[in-house]
Amino acid sequence: MIVEKDEIKRITDFKTGDIFENTKAGKKIKEVYRCQLALYASIILKKQSSLPVLSIENIRGDKHIVELSKTFISDVKYRSVELKRKIDFAVNNDDINSLAVSNCEYCNYRIVCQSYKNNLMNKKIGSRIDLHGKVVKVNIAEIQIEIVNRIFIVKKIATDKKIKIGSEISIYNLYYPDEEKNILYFLDNTIIKHE
Repeated sequence: MIVEKDEIKRITDFKTGDIFENTKAGKKIKEVYRCQLALYASIILKKQSSLPVLSIENIRGDKHIVELSKTFISDVKYRSVELKRKIDFAVNNDDINSLAVSNCEYCNYRIVCQSYKNNLMNKKIGSRIDLHGKVVKVNIAEIQIEIVNRIFIVKKIATDKKIKIGSEISIYNLYYPDEEKNILYFLDNTIIKHE
């Protein structure tokens, strides 16, 4: 950004990757970059009436002027505000996910998903389970966790000095071969989260 006499005259967005996309009409600046510049320009237009010169500069120093109309800038701003409103609504109403075993079983974000924790945590899914409970015993390569008056033995657990008797932990991706025995196994992709 270059500022001249309290007014922004130019916005340059620096990019390290390819800035062009191929279209039927030939090469043009990627739409996502045009939208980014439009958002930057919309912020500037709140403070001044004149539209700054918009450009993108690649890592080699090649600068490309990007022509955007105030209508395009206004439209991108409206769409971004609307998208933010929808995301905020979904997050605030805990409606951002579609809670189902098929959606959650391999989801990397279940560790931070409150809906998952409230509805599917401590339930066997296939031959796997994610547990949240209180540590009641710590042995070498084995711990015992209590969950609602039921004790689970977790074997082959990696050494973790943070695991203490009485602490609450969540363990994700445990192998659960036999529901009758309550014996679980630590896997290479098992994750421990200290609560």
